[in-house]
Amino acid sequence: MAQNANPPKAPSLQRQLLMLVLVPLGLLVLANSWLSLNAARTTAGLIMDRTLLASARSMAEQIHVVNGVLEVNLLPSSIEMLASGEHDLIFYQIRAPDGELLAGVPDLPMAKAELKLDEADFHDINFRLMPLRIVQLVQPVPQQYSAGVARIAVGETLIAREKLTRELWFKGLQQQTLMVLAAGVMIWLGLKRGLAPLKHLRDEVRGRREGTLTRLDAPDAPAEVQPLVAALNDYMARLSLLIETQRRFIANATHQLRTPLTLLRTQASFGMREASLAGKDDALGAIRTSVDHLTRLTNQLLVLARAEPGTSHGARVAVDLLPMAAKVLADFSSAALDKQSDLGLDADVAELTVHGNPTLLRELISNLIDNALRYTPPSGTVTLFLRRSGQEALLRVEDNGPGIPEHEREKVFERFYRLDASKAEGSGLGLAIVREILTASEGTITLKDPPSGRTGLVVEVRLPLRNN
Repeated sequence: MAQNANPPKAPSLQRQLLMLVLVPLGLLVLANSWLSLNAARTTAGLIMDRTLLASARSMAEQIHVVNGVLEVNLLPSSIEMLASGEHDLIFYQIRAPDGELLAGVPDLPMAKAELKLDEADFHDINFRLMPLRIVQLVQPVPQQYSAGVARIAVGETLIAREKLTRELWFKGLQQQTLMVLAAGVMIWLGLKRGLAPLKHLRDEVRGRREGTLTRLDAPDAPAEVQPLVAALNDYMARLSLLIETQRRFIANATHQLRTPLTLLRTQASFGMREASLAGKDDALGAIRTSVDHLTRLTNQLLVLARAEPGTSHGARVAVDLLPMAAKVLADFSSAALDKQSDLGLDADVAELTVHGNPTLLRELISNLIDNALRYTPPSGTVTLFLRRSGQEALLRVEDNGPGIPEHEREKVFERFYRLDASKAEGSGLGLAIVREILTASEGTITLKDPPSGRTGLVVEVRLPLRNN
């Protein structure tokens, strides 16, 4: 299946952060708008109720006794104070203490409950199929009617009241919406400014030439991004080390394999030109020796590449060095017999367990034994000692060979370095491999002279013991 040529666009962090802020703010505005609507209703109700009550009291003050008759002479202002541009309908009713209608509409309902002086009763009713807000109060009747009270009721439709509610609510909602929009703009500008270091970092990475693995320098990046920058720098350092390791391996392989391959080609050509069987057998023997040398060199190069920093060293497990050392000595027993050398193991512990990679640790012991056998003359002695030294495992290889001069003991750990006086075959990689393995295993190596002034070399390797 063909891959999508246009992968989906990654979500914008700036847009996500903005939505994470604006969406809750929008929800708060919606919730607050409902609360504002109730508050607007309450405010509009208070304003309109006060106007309604003022109109009713104005009417109550216009009740007089004229020639012993209770009359009401309403001034136009008592009605006009309720007038609005919304054409609300006004209804009123004034009754004498005996219930006689003095003014207004007769069918406007009155409250059945008795009212106290200066007490106003507000309630909503449906009158003539219209919603109405009505107020009722009582007014003492002067002179001969002092024993009774007149009842006044004034009502109006709700058009102006509802309009005032909407205006108050919309004004508050408009202010809140403008505040949220202003907050959104300020947040967007703040995010744009705050994310500018990230964009600068992106541009720096994007503008790098292919293969550039130098550290990223982003001192102005936010504190939350610094761990990411540090992780990228750490990754690039490890990647750079891995690339350098591969480059060195290719360079080493190219340098070291060119000569043996050329020699093989020459030997093969010489054998093909030989007419006698003896000459061809000599050529085949030389080719076999060269192939053995080439095989060992290739294996050493692979082990060296595997042990170098920046490469995967495999799983680290508990390794008992005692059986591993015995197996390695058994593998070299044939080579020791060929040189009539004494190859032995001296261990005063029943177990010597470290934490490391079994393959690399085996190569470490093998290279130490191989080096000792190669550079020790025939009928020599090579002994591997295994000891426990505090919290470390001690491997000591002693031989009675020519040894290594003290001024060259650091150089022999360099790759492909060989002593000028040495006539033994080798690639100069043995001790270099050992040091790389010990670096990966957190161990150390030391070269010493044998005790009592004897000739030879002592190689001491220390590895941390496994913690139980």
